[in-house]
Amino acid sequence: MADWRDLDLEEIPEWSKAAQHGLLMLSSVVVAAAALFFFILPASQDVQSLVTEEQLLKTQFRIKAQQVAALPDVGEQIEALQSHYDFLSQQLPAEDDMATILQRVNEVGLKQGLTFNRLEFQEPKQSGWLYEIPLTMNISGNYDNLGLFSEDISRMPRVVALQDFSLKKTSKNQNGPLTYSVSAVTYRFVEEVATR
Repeated sequence: MADWRDLDLEEIPEWSKAAQHGLLMLSSVVVAAAALFFFILPASQDVQSLVTEEQLLKTQFRIKAQQVAALPDVGEQIEALQSHYDFLSQQLPAEDDMATILQRVNEVGLKQGLTFNRLEFQEPKQSGWLYEIPLTMNISGNYDNLGLFSEDISRMPRVVALQDFSLKKTSKNQNGPLTYSVSAVTYRFVEEVATR
């Protein structure tokens, strides 16, 4: 076998078959390696990034499809919430209903035979999207009538909550009248917030 240093590239046709095949194999490996590094690997990376992007788009499409499928249900839920909101907002008095509430509380107390020593609204306090409007009451009457008064107040069509109450005897008589001090609270929408 001839030494590889004796081989001249210009005399390839005169080389032995083994040397020609060896050169062909070496050339094929070099061309394949060049194709791999310059064409196939970059294309493979592009394909991989496109596959990743495809998966992301499929996921986004699935989410959007679920959202679109849920739209009729969301519409129904919005209608139900709007209906519930309208019902609840009717339970809250408007600003011009405050005098009516005061009158209604007074009527309920007089119906139960109670005497009002004090009945007045206090300064409203803003609590988020509502005004909390305290109504201070100091009432005299017997125990049963005070209980019926509280029950009637809880049945009023407008939201009125009784809180912070005290009950004291006004005389030493066992069946004598009691003084009932209570703070009633009603609520009203803050107009700027409610209209947003």
